Amino acid sequence: MHNIKTNFHIIFDICKSIFKDDVFDDGNFFRYPNKPKMSDIQLVALSLTAESLSIDSENHLFNKLKDEYYDEFFVLIDRTNYNRRRKKLSGFISQLGLKVCNIICPNCVKFIVDSMPLAICKNARKIRTTICKDDPDCLPATGYYAISKAYYFGFKLHLITSVEGIPVTVAITPANIADIDFLKFEEILDISDCQLLGDKRNISEPVQLSLFETKSIQLVTPLRVNMKGQTMWTKSAAYHRKKIETKISQLNDQFMVKKNYSKTSNGLISRLASKVVAIAALQFLNFSNQKSLNKLKTALAA
Repeated sequence: MHNIKTNFHIIFDICKSIFKDDVFDDGNFFRYPNKPKMSDIQLVALSLTAESLSIDSENHLFNKLKDEYYDEFFVLIDRTNYNRRRKKLSGFISQLGLKVCNIICPNCVKFIVDSMPLAICKNARKIRTTICKDDPDCLPATGYYAISKAYYFGFKLHLITSVEGIPVTVAITPANIADIDFLKFEEILDISDCQLLGDKRNISEPVQLSLFETKSIQLVTPLRVNMKGQTMWTKSAAYHRKKIETKISQLNDQFMVKKNYSKTSNGLISRLASKVVAIAALQFLNFSNQKSLNKLKTALAA
């Protein structure tokens, strides 16, 4: 189950089947003047394999490959080159979740949205830290996490999944951006003509109207205690929302999303994309093997 080479070939086959129409014959998304040691598909598969096996450090990953798989693995590229190319491929990596969703549930018309805190350092270090401050359009900020009743410094991770729990869209905003404000960035949403299940933090009549007019998205939320009126929120909607809460728990546990070794915004985004898309890859493997879709820890077991 924890053999990197065996699991790499499993995920490599998944990536080849899903991206078969997007790559050239040599397995690359781009034309390179000189053929790289690892193709783009191999690099994506290696990244997803590491995240699936809870290996969250590239240094640890490459040390294991050199020490334990030196004679039986493919030709490795330099770790710096691996990181640079993975950042370049993060857009393609992010598409895998939507492609898996279209395969497993091609006519999905219900999706779920939620968010979680993503701290990049302790509050005491936020004044002097330089982590992820290279992008002036998305700088880390101080936010409040109601569940733990504490302030943190960093970003907020926003996740959209299908009702089956397949990740479709992942994005980050500064921690002080409200959940409803994320939905105002309609251009980053990969869904349309559907119903989107939110929570009470997503209540906003102007945003609901805008989403419906621009992308035909019907935003459905429960009512607050002091609100009157009608809502399409049902017991079924409340049940479906548990799927995304389970995904967030799995991101914290198996994929260790809160462990951040990135120094730049692009590095953070590419790392998060790999972690979230690894979930979709394991779900596709469960779907192919006729297993329960969301039992991710046993997906690679024989």
